[in-house]
Amino acid sequence: MGKLTDVKLRNWIRAGQPIGKADGGGLTFTLSTKGTATWILRYRFGGKPRELTLGRYPEITLAKARELATEARARIQQGRDVAREKQQARIERAAAKSFRQLATEYMERAFPTLAANTVKQRRHHIENIIIPRLGGLAARDITAADVVALIEAVGSRSQSVAELVFTAVSEVFKHGVARHAVAASPWRRDFRFRHLR
Repeated sequence: MGKLTDVKLRNWIRAGQPIGKADGGGLTFTLSTKGTATWILRYRFGGKPRELTLGRYPEITLAKARELATEARARIQQGRDVAREKQQARIERAAAKSFRQLATEYMERAFPTLAANTVKQRRHHIENIIIPRLGGLAARDITAADVVALIEAVGSRSQSVAELVFTAVSEVFKHGVARHAVAASPWRRDFRFRHLR
């Protein structure tokens, strides 16, 4: 029987103070300074401390957290690093994203921080020029040659639009690298738009 109860959890959340309370067997209830309640399983693997995030409370109830912790501990006893497995699965899911998915995710995350004119212009370039050409490809499979072909096609009509399209593609890939959807941009770090001229 664990140490925690639903009454205790609700009281801690109402109090709003950051805490970490153990239920037993490595299962820990944490409350952040922002009020996010999370279940974490703490364990050791290869002699090193590890943590597996099981989910947020109350979406993951106390009973469900105990059940998930029991399942994870069984896998740990079989010699599996459950936190590493979860991280690897997340990376593999991200790596399978199409460029369209990556671009959509970029727009959702980045646009609220950009000026209205920039958002309008960049959305137009992404949705009407870039996605029709690259959207169906897996983001990780896009090469520098794919981007060069796109920019050259646009540049044959307008050099200034080609530069803006190149910037938009670059920003989407920068976001992709940060989200582990791609290992790197398809062009070298020192690549510049002038290489396309």
